[in-house]
Amino acid sequence: RTLTRLADAMGPLPCCAFYLPPTGTGQATDDGTEVLWVVYPGSRVLVRSLVDGAYHFADSTWNGAPPNAELVAQSEARMSSDGRFVGYSTMATNVLPGTTNPGNIYIVDRTQL
Repeated sequence: RTLTRLADAMGPLPCCAFYLPPTGTGQATDDGTEVLWVVYPGSRVLVRSLVDGAYHFADSTWNGAPPNAELVAQSEARMSSDGRFVGYSTMATNVLPGTTNPGNIYIVDRTQL
């Protein structure tokens, strides 16, 4: 079994040089194939596959745009043990059409993306 520090596993961040390194407590799936981090600025929820290196922003809005506000707290992003579901709480009001109240909790089924 190979152990890798989560910070090392994340590697360079995707395309956007303005993102700082992942911060806070990362989380890995039980099988160690994916990791979840909150990255700044903007406190985006980032999931990376350690199998193929692909990145996915799990907090994207209904139309794929970034949210218009930050997470309620950095520790408020979690992933299920198999990586299928990601939950987070955000102050954004553009996650779903018609959402006007900040501070909602969302659960994303990543198989539906």
